[in-house]
Formats: sequence, C-alpha cells, structure tokens
Amino acid sequence: MREEVDKRNRQLGNPTAAERESTIPLGRVGQPEDIAGVAGFLISPEADYMTGQGINVTGGLWMT
Repeated sequence: MREEVDKRNRQLGNPTAAERESTIPLGRVGQPEDIAGVAGFLISPEADYMTGQGINVTGGLWMT
C-alpha cells in the first residue's frame, strides 16, 4: 500500500514516506504494528474507563 501511495505522491509532486521521515520527531515512518498496539490497548480492560478520546499515532508529527 505504501508503494502505491508513494507512487501517487510522486505524480502529484508531494514527498514520499521516506522523504517525510526526517520531519517526524520519532525519526521513522509509522508501521502497521504502531496502530495495532494502540488498537490492542483500546480493546483491553486497561482502556475500560476511557471515553471520547482522540489518539494520534503519528510519531509526534501532530502534537496538540
């Protein structure tokens, strides 16, 4: 999927994932496992008391 997105970004003149990597505070592009870890937490008992939260899994790219 990433290859297709990068291909489309090149066509549009936008940076690829590798080119954006240096702008991400954690210094790497996110992987499916990064999302899976958050999803796993959200379905676990540890998240039972959470309501209406927005969770950004962006490596620090979007900080609020």
